[in-house]
Amino acid sequence: MTRPGPGDGAVPPWPRPSALEWLYLAAGLFLAYRYRWLLDDAFVYFRYVDNWVILGLGPVYNREEYVEGFTSPLWLLLLALFRCAGAPFGLIVLVLGALCYVAFWYFLVALPRTVTAWPGANLPLAFLAVNYGALCYFTSGVETPLVQVTAALFALFCARPGSKALQVALAFTPLVRPELSLALVAAAVWSGVVTSRVPWLLVLASAAVSGAYLTFRVYYYADLLPNTFYLKDTSDFAQGLAYVADTVFAYHLEWLAGAAALAVVVASRRRSWPTGQSAPQLMMLLLAVVVSVYVVRIGGDARHYRFFAFPTCLLVCALGGLTERALQTLAPRAVRPAATAAALAVSAVSGLSYPRQLASHPFWLHDDHARVAKITDAAVHRRRREHEEAAWRRRSEAERHAAPGEWMVDGSCVRAFEHLRSNVVHQYGLTDAVLARTAMPAERPAHKRGLEPLAHDLARLRQAGGAGGGRGRFRRATEAGTAPAWVVRNLPALEIVERKMYNRHVLRENFRLAFSFPGPIVP
Repeated sequence: MTRPGPGDGAVPPWPRPSALEWLYLAAGLFLAYRYRWLLDDAFVYFRYVDNWVILGLGPVYNREEYVEGFTSPLWLLLLALFRCAGAPFGLIVLVLGALCYVAFWYFLVALPRTVTAWPGANLPLAFLAVNYGALCYFTSGVETPLVQVTAALFALFCARPGSKALQVALAFTPLVRPELSLALVAAAVWSGVVTSRVPWLLVLASAAVSGAYLTFRVYYYADLLPNTFYLKDTSDFAQGLAYVADTVFAYHLEWLAGAAALAVVVASRRRSWPTGQSAPQLMMLLLAVVVSVYVVRIGGDARHYRFFAFPTCLLVCALGGLTERALQTLAPRAVRPAATAAALAVSAVSGLSYPRQLASHPFWLHDDHARVAKITDAAVHRRRREHEEAAWRRRSEAERHAAPGEWMVDGSCVRAFEHLRSNVVHQYGLTDAVLARTAMPAERPAHKRGLEPLAHDLARLRQAGGAGGGRGRFRRATEAGTAPAWVVRNLPALEIVERKMYNRHVLRENFRLAFSFPGPIVP
């Protein structure tokens, strides 16, 4: 039996999992629940959702301020759909995490059956189903579960570029995270090369999905890019390389890659590795590299593994089938028990590994934690127990004392969620269009403590104008002599940003605003 060539149709439906793969499903769900936590950034999503669903203000962080301060529109939409049913965010995160893991598991079960005639012991699943970095983010409250599911879909597409279902599914990639658009373009080009025809369904579906959301973004936010892009549009290659190394060495990916290279050499010596069969794995590696370059360029993230989730999953998926082919060459009669032993060994290495920020294995939920190379781990948040139920109780108390139109400055997304009816200037610029465009060095990725004095200035200016602040606030303060010096110096750029933030949802006007690019704001 030979592997079908690229573009021969959809992924074989309903692959029959082995007993070991069923075990990986149970183990992954258990460990994802064991490692559950909520990242601070999850409360940014929660505040947007509750302003939209509970207060009816639309997807905004502050009343009458139109700033796209979230990274994943698709994740926001999923949270909002569950929130409309009245479910608490703690339950929503667990349910969505479980559903995403089941989808992730299913795609990894299907993957080896598309790249080799015999699926073997499924080494990609053996590694990822017990891996702390991958599993803890399924219940983090942010969009990383969708990122990892998307990585598995890209791996399947590399093996079966002719699948119409996969082409339609991947069209939603830009709504998962913006930088994944780079992988989508690369995958579309590769599909055209290997199949000798343009993947029109992928192209048209992607254009329709991205075009529809871009039209909404221009109409609603008067911009072409999310606010998080401006905040993170910096270059810090040294920190980015340290961030990649933090994941690679934590889970011994360098040894896994070396073993895969050795397997390719062994299989090639016996002519059991035709060039055509290596194309899907090589494309997975290329897609991982494409996104890795972006991650390195922006300096990674302040949290272990999060921004490197997509490349990690694709790198591991690219190793699928390699060991099986090498074993078929070296020991054809003992290939099945040998492959099972290899899978269990991979699971042991992956499951026992943990980031260097932790003093002991995270399974025991100890809170010994240290920041390493400006990077922290989920244990910091797990230790503080900032879960939705406690935040909801604090929110009820805070709202009883909140004054109408009150402005506050805070870098804690949890406290901003608690004070839903207050207006909040996020002191790190995550949800503020002015601070996100301010030229300020970062102590850690996306953490610019120098913005805090400017945040207090903005809160005072907006408080003087009531809820939302409105257009013209910067000019009126400048003319009255009450504006800080940095506002006076940057007035032209600030007025463009101000018109974007307080746009009137007139498509023609917003189209002009979207193509207005103010220079960086210099404090």
